[in-house]
Amino acid sequence: MQEKPLKGFSSRLSKEDIRLVYRFEKILGTGNFGTARIASKIINPNVKFAIKSIPRAKIEKDMELFEQELGILLSVDHPNIVKFFEAFLDHKYVHLVVELCHGGELFTRL
Repeated sequence: MQEKPLKGFSSRLSKEDIRLVYRFEKILGTGNFGTARIASKIINPNVKFAIKSIPRAKIEKDMELFEQELGILLSVDHPNIVKFFEAFLDHKYVHLVVELCHGGELFTRL
């Protein structure tokens, strides 16, 4: 399968192997777009992040929705909105590294 470029965000997506930067710990959950896991940087294992791994095949079907989500994450800075740190691209997945939020599922709270 030929890789399609992710228009507009290619400069924001690191081609470095995410497993050389982060150590995946446990799965937080799965959804329509992918899997979320707790992870820590290999160089600083005490700081935890959430990494959302999305199959590229799913993104290519809904590219506009993905670009909209990433664009929103890049443009917002508010204490009540999850903070986006970086993204990685490999041959199968796009990995979004975001702030790890504690407190459980939002829908459970509502």
